[in-house]
Amino acid sequence: MSEFMIFLAEVFREVLYMSLTALIIGAAVLLAGKLLQKKITPRWQRLMWLLVFLALLVPFRPESSISLSGFAEPLRSLTLREDYDRSQQQYQVLPDNMQEAFQATQSGREHDQLRIRHILVDIAVPLVWLVGVLVIAVYYLAGGVLLRRRILTGKAETDETGINKLLDECKEQTGVSKEFEIVFQDHIKSPAVFGVLKPKIILPLYVDEMDDTGVRYILLHELGHYKRYDMLISLVMMIVQALYWFNPAIRILLKHVRQDIELANDAYVLGLIGEEQKANYSNTLVEALGRSGGIPVCTRLVCMADSKSDIKRRIESLKLSGVHNKNRIAAAILSSVIITVLSLFFLTGSGEAAEPGSPYDDIAGTWIRDYIRGEEGEKNIIEIFTFDPDGTLSVTSSNNGVRHRVLNGFYEADEENGTLRLEYTHIGTTDNSNIGVITVTPSYTLSADRSYLTMSDDGHTAGYVRTVLPSIPLLSGVWTGNRKDGTPVVIEFDINGILSIQTKHDGLLSEREIMGYSLGDSKISFGSVSYVYSESPELRVWYSTGILISTDGYKLLLHDLASGESAGFLHEGEILELFRQR
Repeated sequence: MSEFMIFLAEVFREVLYMSLTALIIGAAVLLAGKLLQKKITPRWQRLMWLLVFLALLVPFRPESSISLSGFAEPLRSLTLREDYDRSQQQYQVLPDNMQEAFQATQSGREHDQLRIRHILVDIAVPLVWLVGVLVIAVYYLAGGVLLRRRILTGKAETDETGINKLLDECKEQTGVSKEFEIVFQDHIKSPAVFGVLKPKIILPLYVDEMDDTGVRYILLHELGHYKRYDMLISLVMMIVQALYWFNPAIRILLKHVRQDIELANDAYVLGLIGEEQKANYSNTLVEALGRSGGIPVCTRLVCMADSKSDIKRRIESLKLSGVHNKNRIAAAILSSVIITVLSLFFLTGSGEAAEPGSPYDDIAGTWIRDYIRGEEGEKNIIEIFTFDPDGTLSVTSSNNGVRHRVLNGFYEADEENGTLRLEYTHIGTTDNSNIGVITVTPSYTLSADRSYLTMSDDGHTAGYVRTVLPSIPLLSGVWTGNRKDGTPVVIEFDINGILSIQTKHDGLLSEREIMGYSLGDSKISFGSVSYVYSESPELRVWYSTGILISTDGYKLLLHDLASGESAGFLHEGEILELFRQR
């Protein structure tokens, strides 16, 4: 995958995560507004919706031990890229003439299915999302330009002297100093405010026929939207609709946001004109709805009248204004508590989801050293160091395929000075001698890619290759399968680096062939060595085979990679598929 696609997939997963947490917050805000309608004022209800926008647009989440957002964390790791890259890496080590045979195996079919799922999850879906975002963004931009053109070209000639005087009075009453242009037209059927930098108050032609009181209410309403930054919120809502176009639940939340913005603005206007004008203001709303035809308007405008159900809810909210005024302090306290609780629980990251890294992450893992000892090269030594992230250590060595010793203990890594402190107990050898506690403090270095470890102590240097894909504990166990000619094969991998191979003939198992094995990148190596001792710590063996292990750890694929050599139990060009005994 390209870096762009990796980045795009990560962004899309983050969008999924944020949408889920935002939906929980939105549902809580809706529930609070429904159950506490008489206790929470429209202004506080509007403020609560800002939490939803924070959840939808701000990916940063400070960690908290009381966070409840951990349920959404799996969405952030919803990817098959690493699994597919690992499978593809193992597949690519196959010789060209064996890849067709691999496709016919169960592992080959699983590899193809994984590739399809990977393309769907990590490429196709994020691309479709991005295309949708771009299409909607272009639609909004083009629609905004077209709407502006229609408004300006459809501008009607009217006497604006009187209404401009009303506008100046309303600006003084609301404390708005920004210059506004009044535009009479017949395209938008509801009074609205349009634009941020050069705002315009859009008025249908019927407004010119209304009395001054009704016009004053309309102007106060639209100036209230501007003063309360509702136009900016409208722009944010368009961004959210573009980013989350795939989620209908987000669109439902935004509909409620728009409704509560209007309720809060009505409460603001009512605060300016006084409770005694509540009935007259309600009549103006009804008249605007009747003249507009009740047709919902687009998101680019903040309109005074929308649907019939919206107007009904707004009038009911106006009736509660007296109750809200009496309970202002209680409403502020209750709303503040709800906002604080939602922020602490859902605008924070789960501390459990982000486990702290081990101080030994660089060196943690299993490392293999395979070398010859003795002038005649008679000893094939395989040495295995396993550094656990929790600071425990195990060391296993085998001599010519026979386990020689096992050491268990602890280690400390000083990464700054490049030194180790190893303390382990000698719990067993072939002759049960030299049992005791051993402490050594070698220096160590790691290669840039963290795949090669060198340890030095008392002038002796040894190099180790990190085992990857898979680790020895994942491989250890009994595996069974059939050769190409149908002969059953049983292979047991010991966790200490020893394996035994048996075949079945007439239902009887043959004698065990025992040897040492080690693991490298996408391959398993085993057998006797045919070289003399060298100071070079590279892994050198007689033969090696490719290895592919399924994600559930119960399928293993072997094939011969060595040129001119054979693994003995494998036929030339054969792929041996094995299954772990559960």
